Amino acid sequence: MDSVDFIKLNFADAEATIRAYDTKSQIVLASTALSFNPILSAVRQLDVSAQLNLRLGVLFVLFTIVMILFALVLAPASGANATGGPTAGLFFLRRPADFEPRQYLDALAAADLRLEYANEVLALHRVRLIKNRRFKRALYALIGYLGVVLAYAAYLTVRAIA
Repeated sequence: MDSVDFIKLNFADAEATIRAYDTKSQIVLASTALSFNPILSAVRQLDVSAQLNLRLGVLFVLFTIVMILFALVLAPASGANATGGPTAGLFFLRRPADFEPRQYLDALAAADLRLEYANEVLALHRVRLIKNRRFKRALYALIGYLGVVLAYAAYLTVRAIA
């Protein structure tokens, strides 16, 4: 396998991983959103105390935080290199109006295309790391939210038994 084939495989892998984070986030967003109504209904049936609205408010705030964090995973992330780098940026043109067709062909002829492709692979890896951090943060928030819901359910159960 030569370096170009390796770069192409690496590009495809990074792209697929980014799509997977987005897909998983969409699934969790939908399932969490659909789960809120049954949780709310169950709480309203089991909890008749005076602090019900306060407890529901806390659950709603935690629910909203989880939803925002998973929506943030779906938000665009930039993989641009802050230092600029040695490439001409010909793979993904950030300012296509700067080029005429002849100028672009001349720039392609003068450029090291393997270096251009490698730069874009590195940009994708930076995006993948950002998406990974965002997804983990959202997942930990979801686990915390579900833990609070389960603790609240256990509290209501113990109170109903007693």
